[in-house]
Amino acid sequence: MFKDASKEELLKITAQISEMFNYNFIKRIKSRNERFGTSSEGMPSLFENLPEGHLDANSKAASVLENLSQEQEDEEIVQTQKGKKKKKTLHDNINDLPKITNTIEPTGPEFEAVKDKCVQLKSVVYDQIVHVPAQWYVQRDIYPVYLYEDENGETHIFQAKPETSKLFPGSYASPSLTGKIISDKVVLGLPFYRQEQDVNRQGLYLTRQTMSNWGIETSEQYLESIYNRMVKDLKHSGHIHMDETPLRVLESSKSGGNKMGTIIVTRTSWAENHQLVVYHATERKDKQAFADFLSPDYSGTIICDAADVHRIYKDATLAFCMAHARRKLTDHLKTRRDYKAYLKLSDEEKTKFLEEEENLGLSLTLKALALFQKLYKIERTAKNLHETPEQIQIRRDKESRPVFEALEALMWKIYDGAAPKSELKKAAEYFVKNRKELAAFLEDGATPIDDNACERMVKPFVMARKNFLFSNTFRGAKATAICFTILQSAILNGLDPRKYLVYVLDVLSTQGLQDHIVEGLLPYSKTLPADLYVEREEN
Repeated sequence: MFKDASKEELLKITAQISEMFNYNFIKRIKSRNERFGTSSEGMPSLFENLPEGHLDANSKAASVLENLSQEQEDEEIVQTQKGKKKKKTLHDNINDLPKITNTIEPTGPEFEAVKDKCVQLKSVVYDQIVHVPAQWYVQRDIYPVYLYEDENGETHIFQAKPETSKLFPGSYASPSLTGKIISDKVVLGLPFYRQEQDVNRQGLYLTRQTMSNWGIETSEQYLESIYNRMVKDLKHSGHIHMDETPLRVLESSKSGGNKMGTIIVTRTSWAENHQLVVYHATERKDKQAFADFLSPDYSGTIICDAADVHRIYKDATLAFCMAHARRKLTDHLKTRRDYKAYLKLSDEEKTKFLEEEENLGLSLTLKALALFQKLYKIERTAKNLHETPEQIQIRRDKESRPVFEALEALMWKIYDGAAPKSELKKAAEYFVKNRKELAAFLEDGATPIDDNACERMVKPFVMARKNFLFSNTFRGAKATAICFTILQSAILNGLDPRKYLVYVLDVLSTQGLQDHIVEGLLPYSKTLPADLYVEREEN
């Protein structure tokens, strides 16, 4: 039946047979990885085993890579290395810690007898880091009240003005205690039941229900005012990231089951003036939930994945995440049987292996991933050189655009030749179907190439959710979202989250919730005290 077939048709048929042969194997491996494998947004180290010159010399992808100047790449690598910041070590950190110095003199009658005649040599110094456990104490403020009656019979009462105000009337909660409870849950991922066990061991008998009530009341009475202002600033930003993650709420629905709510996670892009992340809790998980949070008439740029819920923003520029497109190829590659065999070969054998017709699918996958790698290398260079959006746009027009066009041509080739229903076909289909949105980063230097910045903000919530699993009520879910918004934004701006939260609660409880006070307490405010900041490594 193949007598009259051309060489190109035979190649296509061979590739399809090869893909179908591995279909069940790939499906089984993928299922196993989804259940037990790790989840990472990073680029797997697939290219250390990729031989030079593996690209077809006649392919468009190969010509693009050859035309990019090697001398320019070498210059960029040198500049990147010079701009690297030295990682801080524990030894460096010790110099920044407060020190308590003890001088221990020799003792004993033998030394005392000759002490005045001794010549002091260089001292021997031992440094060690000491941890002082948390201390609990009651601060009792007593305000004496004085009565005075003047000569006219009028009475006057004198009482000092309270220096601090209670968070809640009749409660023992203080800004420092509440700040610790909330930051331990949000930053350290410690659910209330674990905090209860910890403080009980330290002699403070505080129940998880009390902690939960304090957290909710703090969010509603104090933090929500800051949260609402941050949401307003987010909606006026020109470039925002968007993602979502589920959260089960154990309130009975009308049907008697548990509600599966959604936490919508949004953050401003790196080029925006305000760096903030917003966690929004909603009882819904449909398009209307997104429309209620961010109006469908938003006209900025949204960096996100290709989920249908994001297409409700008709006036916005959708920039789909290139990491998602790349991940579909890397996930497919890791399950290929021929790739496992390929890794065991020498460089010379690998080149010959990829030239064989039955390994065409593997060869095309590696070519596509090499082009993805090239795009990300360009982005890393721009970041390391701290380029402005205008400079990044020039670089992308010159370097990234031809690589993307070559990648698009290659993905079309894979789409046309891959076996139906194969994982490789699905990966190519995802790219060609969303190629317009995937290419959006090429049109604006302020638009990131992927949504990883937002997904990094989803991860702290997901890690904490593994411990507390669910919220009992939607009221609790909303309070959790508010606390995550405040503290993760604080971390994003280089603040110590616990110290910042204690400061915010102290100011709001004593000075009130006026707009100008809230303005000065935003995590990206320029008027916050310097001692709230901590040194951090640049991302």
